[in-house]
Amino acid sequence: MSTFPSIAYSDAKTEWIGQTHIVAPTIARALEDWSLINQKKVLDVGCGTGSIGHDILENGALEVVGLDSSKEMIEIAKNTYKDDRHKFLQMSVLDLDLSHEFDVAVSFFVLQFMKDKEELFKAIRNIFESLKETGILVAIVPNGVKDFNPKREEGQKFGAAINLESDSNLYDGRRLSVEFFSNGEVVGSSKVTFFFNETYEQVLKEAGFKKVEFLSPVISADGIEKYGEKHFQSFMNPPKDIVIRAYKY
Repeated sequence: MSTFPSIAYSDAKTEWIGQTHIVAPTIARALEDWSLINQKKVLDVGCGTGSIGHDILENGALEVVGLDSSKEMIEIAKNTYKDDRHKFLQMSVLDLDLSHEFDVAVSFFVLQFMKDKEELFKAIRNIFESLKETGILVAIVPNGVKDFNPKREEGQKFGAAINLESDSNLYDGRRLSVEFFSNGEVVGSSKVTFFFNETYEQVLKEAGFKKVEFLSPVISADGIEKYGEKHFQSFMNPPKDIVIRAYKY
């Protein structure tokens, strides 16, 4: 798995309008306005500083276990959230070994950090094994389409963007850099793998999931009112991220 600029990312994310007006409403929609996690035990894979897990608890989950390979992220999470129902483990998803414990697993902007298809399969298989027989995985990843065309200005506007550098030739499994921005400047970067959506679906089914859905991100009404639809046009054409829902049943 790729190394990650934990502190730079954590500090910058708090000011991203993409986090507020794209990611947050997209997560709510992906979780069916939170009904998918209501009274459920949830595994938060790549939990970072724990903020999304906290939102999941606040919106009705019974318990959330956050998992992240970053010691710094887990320390911030433990120091920020003291609820006994919100637990944290410093562990890579590649080492995950929790059998049939969870109703729902969420994995937001994590699977692209697997270095190749084999690592992707291992991560997804470990998540599959952690879920109950009626379990669901909900993930957000870069939209694996051939006309994926991220722009630096999107990173400056929304907080993060994949850098194609001078080569726009996209192929399945290509290693790329994702850059994180603060005040219009790059404050950190990390390597990710660009997987086609067909690869995600294939690997999910090879890992045992029976049904796979892809859903587009959404923009908040507040975001459109404040910035206008045109502000989000390049991000949504085509969508730079995609939601995946995978079902064990």
